[in-house]
Amino acid sequence: LVLVTSGLARSLGEAARLVVQGGVTLDGARVAEWRTPVTPAPGAVLKVGPRHFVRLVRAG
Repeated sequence: LVLVTSGLARSLGEAARLVVQGGVTLDGARVAEWRTPVTPAPGAVLKVGPRHFVRLVRAG
């Protein structure tokens, strides 16, 4: 869901495909399972491919 809301993926299907293909990392560690919930540390970097990334911050 974070991939879609951040604009790194256009749909949940695309987000799942990116994770399954190994194209998503969180702080340099590959995200292996798209259904597993992840609680990132403040300031964590979510990256898709070599050029697309966002820094995650807590809202509020």
